[in-house]
Amino acid sequence: MPHVLVNIRNDDACHVIGQLSITAPDTLILFVHGWGGNATDTWAQIDQLLKKSPPDGVTFDALYYGYESIVRSAGENAGQLLAFLDALLKDPADCYRRLVGKVMMNARSGFEYKRIVICCHSLGAPVVRRALLDAWSANAEDEAAAWMGRVRMVLFAPAHFGARPTEVVRQLGGVLAWLVLVEAVANAVLPSLRDLNPESVFLEQLSDQSRAMLEVERFPKQLVRAYRVYWAPNDPIVMNRQFHGDRPPETVSGATHTSLCKADHSEAAAYIQIKEAMS
Repeated sequence: MPHVLVNIRNDDACHVIGQLSITAPDTLILFVHGWGGNATDTWAQIDQLLKKSPPDGVTFDALYYGYESIVRSAGENAGQLLAFLDALLKDPADCYRRLVGKVMMNARSGFEYKRIVICCHSLGAPVVRRALLDAWSANAEDEAAAWMGRVRMVLFAPAHFGARPTEVVRQLGGVLAWLVLVEAVANAVLPSLRDLNPESVFLEQLSDQSRAMLEVERFPKQLVRAYRVYWAPNDPIVMNRQFHGDRPPETVSGATHTSLCKADHSEAAAYIQIKEAMS
């Protein structure tokens, strides 16, 4: 099915690129990168693969979500993501008409997503988890928030139990790598690193609230329980620990923290895993 590539949003809050179906889609796949990542580069050639070798029987929109992962706190980024998701998913057809234009979206009027797949890498996992918990808190009684029952989280090297700040900066920091020499300075000037500390308030609250919500009868459990979780073996950056309610994670042999989520050819493990979640 033909798609168009459009710049949906580019402002201080986020940068979102859309690969939108010409006809009404049944599935949304949202990609959320990790610390120091990029809306598209984190996932390698995923946009080209979805175009050339899409999953069978699925009409989809793909959104590549970029955010200020280094200089903003995880909580702030979760709030920005929640605002975006809330505006989009309560009435996708109307939201796209406003963001993209009426003419382009005429063939897609009145649709809703039957499945919402959210792929997260590293820091993206706790950011998304926080946004989904807050979505329920804010909209539990809102009939337009039925989208929350259609979510599937697919997590690659998730940092929901924290990361090793020195390794984060050393391996992912690029021009910021010199900060590893002064870890105290790095933690002071980069709130995102503070939030990735395994003992941070952000992660402790996320863990405690996630565990508690699994006991709430009306709560859609998929907002906590990931659909699939993939680890890199002996990951030096994040803590490979199973989160509350998740299925047992799968360790991908030969993968690294950064290669684990990269779909650079149609037989790449990451692409096969993503296509499976969309089906």
